[in-house]
Amino acid sequence: MKRLIGILAPGLLLWIGCGLGTDEGPKPAEAFVGPVELEILGELAPDAPVVATLHHGDRVEIIGRRRRFVKIRAAGGAEGWTDGRRLL
Repeated sequence: MKRLIGILAPGLLLWIGCGLGTDEGPKPAEAFVGPVELEILGELAPDAPVVATLHHGDRVEIIGRRRRFVKIRAAGGAEGWTDGRRLL
């Protein structure tokens, strides 16, 4: 019985220890603006308002996807949609 406890106890402690920690979830993907200027739209519609204009090399986080379009968050906090092919 002591041998069984000696074998199971370290495994149990390891299992419990691995479960502890922060539950941050997946981190957003990172990308960079390719064109000289890139207008970010508030929604996926032809008449959607432009919420921000970004410039070549600006870092953005990809926070969503819908087909070839990506929802991004700029460094200033602006969120919107653009064609994923325009990002590096």
